This record gives sequence, C-alpha cells and structure tokens, in this order.
Amino acid sequence: TNPAAAHMLGYTQQEMINLSINDIEALEDPDVTKKRIEFIIQKGFARFETIHRRKDGSLVDIEVSTSYLPVGEGKFVAFMRDISIRKKLERENQIHKLRMEIVQKMATLTNSDEKEISDFVLEKMLSLSGSQIGFLGYISEDEQTMQIHSWSSSAMAQCKIQNKPISFPIDQAGLWGEPVRQRRPVIVNEYAAPHPAKKGFPDGHVTIFRFMEVPVFENDRIVAIAAVGNKEDRYEEFDSRQLIRLMDNWWEQIRRKRMIAQEKKIQANLQRIQKMEAIGNLAGGIAHDFNNILFPIVGMSEMLLEDLSQESAEYENAREIFKAGQRG
Repeated sequence: TNPAAAHMLGYTQQEMINLSINDIEALEDPDVTKKRIEFIIQKGFARFETIHRRKDGSLVDIEVSTSYLPVGEGKFVAFMRDISIRKKLERENQIHKLRMEIVQKMATLTNSDEKEISDFVLEKMLSLSGSQIGFLGYISEDEQTMQIHSWSSSAMAQCKIQNKPISFPIDQAGLWGEPVRQRRPVIVNEYAAPHPAKKGFPDGHVTIFRFMEVPVFENDRIVAIAAVGNKEDRYEEFDSRQLIRLMDNWWEQIRRKRMIAQEKKIQANLQRIQKMEAIGNLAGGIAHDFNNILFPIVGMSEMLLEDLSQESAEYENAREIFKAGQRG
C-alpha cells in the first residue's frame, strides 16, 4: 500500500490494507465498481476520475491510473492523484455559470408578480447551492420579525408540522436568527454539534444536518434572509458568496417592481385628483353661469315687491320668486 495514498485518505498503511475499494469509493455503487474492474482486467489499463471518502468522512476528488498484471491470481497497480483543486475550480465555474443563467432567466419575468419571482428564485437557490431544502423570509423594517415567504417544495414535503407558523420574532429565534443578529452569513456543517444559538426543533420538523443562511441587505438594512440546508458535501464560503449575489439580484428586481407599482399608484391618485379638480371647475363654471341667469330674476322680483300691495296674491308669488333666486 502506498503511504502517500494512505495519508491522503487519512488512514494508516495497515488500515488501508484491510479496506476494500467499496470502503473508500464515494461516487460509484458496488455494481459499477465491479464492471470497472472487469473492464480493467479485459483492457489491462484504465485512467478515470472518481471521488473517495476519507476516514473523517470528507470527500476528495481522485484521478486513478491503474494497470492489471496477469501474474499469479492477478495484481492491480494503481496510482492515485488528488485533483480536488482542479475539480473545485471546475465546479465553481459551473456554479458561476448557473447563477448567471438564473439571473438572466429572472430578468425575463417582467410580467410575473412578486410571489412568482420569489418562488422561482427559492427553488433555484437549491440547485445553485446543491441543497435539498430551503426557505426565503422577509425581515420587518425594524428587523425584529421575519415573515416566511415560502418553504421550498422539498422542505414542505418532508416537514410534518401542522399549521406551520409564518411569522417569527428574531429575539426568540434559534440558529436561523444568527444572520440577522450577526449581520453576516452563517454556515453550520455539523448541525448535530452543540451551538449556543440552537434552540431545538418542534416535533415533525424536517431533519437538518447542514445549514447555510445569508442576509439580504438594502443599504444598511436587512430586508430578507435566504436559507438552504442538507447539501451532500460541506458548505463553503464560495457557496455563501454565490447565494448572496443571487439574492442581491433577486432583491433588486423585487425593489424595482415595487417602485414601478408605487409609481403607478401615485399616477392613478394624481389622475383621480385631476379628475376631481376638473369636476369641481366644471361645477363652479355651471354655478357661475346659473348665478348670471338668476341675477335679473332676483332684481325684477325685488322691484315687483316694491310696487305690489302686500295684501295681494301677486305679492306673495313675487316674494317666493325672490327667495328662491337668493337661495340659488
């Protein structure tokens, strides 16, 4: 057994001798591994990439070059090379490309409402981060309360809590409240380990073994939080940066949509005020014209009252005309 290979996987040489391929292989199932061995025996050589599991459970990308020697019962000579850095860069480039594609798609949702856009980005949060569950929540202006926008469909399917709450006070929140309190991303890769902010889960809550949450800022105020969980591998700072960038794009689109809606509302109110002013002006004009008509009627009736006897029926009629004209 090669000491370098044992060291790379965190085992002693003796421990490596007692392991089978399936004990360290993390990508292929035993049937696939068996077929690969048969292929190597048939061809005599193979070079391939796979993922091995270290003794501590972490994963490492490996390039394997192996030859089969048909001596005795047959022997395999294998050389393993750690290609984690190259594979990490490849994955990061893929994630960056995926985020740009999501942002471009989100920009086309011009006719979608705020909920549709947020539901779209919620599901894309999972694919971007390689997560299984997630949620998106709005933070109140005083940063004291979080209002859940939505849980991912996968989280809803796993969660057995009845009457799921949608509003949470930040000061009573457990680990998920830390990004608001600390005003920075929070990553927990060993969720079962003790943490001072953890307050436990209610019965029926979805199981969490890894967790990442980022705050979304508008200037200095936190306006939302985005949380994902249960990635197969560990969350890293790169994951949080990509999620922050995606959520910044999301919030900019939501903010712009709200501004447009507010402008339309203001415009509608302005048009309503202008319409009321026009009606008022029209009414004022009609009243003015009507007063012009009444003026001679009032004047003539007043003259009749001066000429007629107060005892006559004509006087009473003239007095009623005069009174009505004064009332307008």
